Amino acid sequence: MVGRAALPLTLLVLMGLTFRASAQDLPVTAAESIDGKKLQFPSALRGSVVTCVFGFGKDSSDKAGVWLESLMGDGISAWSVVNLETVPAVVRSTIRIAMRKGTPKELLGRSLIVSKFYKEWKQILEIQQDNLPVVVLFDADGKIVWKRRGTFSASISDELKAKIAELAGKQP
Repeated sequence: MVGRAALPLTLLVLMGLTFRASAQDLPVTAAESIDGKKLQFPSALRGSVVTCVFGFGKDSSDKAGVWLESLMGDGISAWSVVNLETVPAVVRSTIRIAMRKGTPKELLGRSLIVSKFYKEWKQILEIQQDNLPVVVLFDADGKIVWKRRGTFSASISDELKAKIAELAGKQP
């Protein structure tokens, strides 16, 4: 008798877990822009449509900068996000200095460094290898609505612009 009564409750719990997993519970962590501003990522970006270019290794981080420059040049609200969690803490300062020197002044405030949730973000973004950046579009609610992995290309950029226009209610 108890088993039959527990079955509907178990089904409700399982349905709730499935809904929660699909609601994009994104990890929130402290981030710092290369120019020293601190914020919570991705929470601080909510409220508008935002593009983030993620880098998880030296090769992808360098390529993320190319994306950021192009997107900002096209008037797109964009940020680069480099995750240094797997880099030894003693080396992170050196990397920050190198990034500061190699980033155009106007992009310093749009270049974020995080050092937590490496595995979680790689899983969310479906990254198997660290050599290419991932371009991600967040809607105003902070949900991922589009993503592509790769070096800068006009075709991916055009696809992103079409998705941004769609979110804005405009025809591409």
